[in-house]
Amino acid sequence: MSPITITAAILVFVIILIGAAYAYHSAENAKIEKSRKASMFSNRIRRIEEVMSTLPLPYLGHGLGEFLISEKLDALESIKSLSVKDHNSSIEERIANTKGEMAEFMDKIVQEQHKSVNITSEAQAQQLHNTFHECHRLVLASFKSSRISKVDASKLINYIKERLIIITYELFSYSAYNAQQAEKYTLAIHYYERAIDELRKHNASHTYDEYIQKIKNRIAHAEEQQKAQTSQETPENQSSSLVSKLDELVDEDETWKKKNVYD
Repeated sequence: MSPITITAAILVFVIILIGAAYAYHSAENAKIEKSRKASMFSNRIRRIEEVMSTLPLPYLGHGLGEFLISEKLDALESIKSLSVKDHNSSIEERIANTKGEMAEFMDKIVQEQHKSVNITSEAQAQQLHNTFHECHRLVLASFKSSRISKVDASKLINYIKERLIIITYELFSYSAYNAQQAEKYTLAIHYYERAIDELRKHNASHTYDEYIQKIKNRIAHAEEQQKAQTSQETPENQSSSLVSKLDELVDEDETWKKKNVYD
């Protein structure tokens, strides 16, 4: 065998080795990427399920419940597309179950969406605030990935902001009512005024005029009751963290809107 033939054979062997190594690494990288994407979709499903199990049904109206279910189905379908056909029966079952539950779930939301949710503690209000902030992140992520339009994203974000404002208002109102029942009228008036201040900060379009008038009437009643006693209560600074979080969300939302204008 001539030296040229030997050299050529060695070169072919080396090329085959390099090609095999490249193919192996490409296959491994593809597996890693599929695993990363599957993990990302699974994490989205987990977050959505936590939101849906935490928020009371009346808060899932105005398209929010439908959005969350659609996002869950999209994530499940994406996982299915990444799975080996022989091993995706469990995903197909989850998709079928989710589709089967959708109609029933939406009916429940329609039935419950006009009911009120009593906010009776700061812990409850804080949990709801945190959950709605998670909804806000899910909506923005969906918009950035072009799964929903800017119009739909704006509607959902406006609804989320409104719920956050109402939750804070209801917490102050509940605290004021309890103080009033305990004949702590100075404290009750303080909470009512905090409720009005919170509503006025977000009332440029006069959305909350009715709420503000209702609170003014309660303040007037509390002031009448206060005249019958001389005890003074030191107002407690409750729920300031909720208000500051809401302000952060409003600022973030304004930044998002301005960015889209310039984009």
